Formats: sequence, C-alpha cells, structure tokens
Amino acid sequence: MIDIRKFTSTISDPVYILRSALYKTISQEAQFMQGNILDFGCGTKPYKSLFTIAKSYVGLEIQSSGNKRPDSVVDFFYNGKKFPFKTKVSMLFYHY
Repeated sequence: MIDIRKFTSTISDPVYILRSALYKTISQEAQFMQGNILDFGCGTKPYKSLFTIAKSYVGLEIQSSGNKRPDSVVDFFYNGKKFPFKTKVSMLFYHY
C-alpha cells in the first residue's frame, strides 16, 4: 500500500486534498485493470503497486531537464512528438 504522506506531509499542503482523492480513485479502479498499463507522467511510479493484475506497467515521462531526478524510475521519455516504443498499450493511466 502507498503511504499518501510520501507526496504531501500535511493537510495544509495545497495539493494534499487533490492527491488524496486521486489516490483513493486509483486504488479503487486499478485492481480491475488488466493488460499493458502506460503511466503517462509516472514520476517515481507511486501508484505502480496498485495495479496488481496488470500484464505490465510502463512509466513514461515527458523529456525535460526537470525529470532527471535521482529517485526517477522512468522507463521511457517522451519527446512530445512520438512515443518511444512500439508495444501496444491496453490502458493509459494519466495523472499529475
């Protein structure tokens, strides 16, 4: 299970409510998603463990200098024009 505090430390953080709601929704739906999951905007893949029956889970991030963090677990970078792989994607999971 993901600790939502990983994203925000206090309820006074402006995005705490948004991310809490996002986590709740994803945790309810992800358990039913099968096939190849593409997490567009994956960052550190905080929701990966929720997709328990997915065939695969691939993280895609927009290519920019700000995305080269030490904790990055991005599988592929997107240049804004063409996806960097040929595998078909069954489900697209987008979050920010």
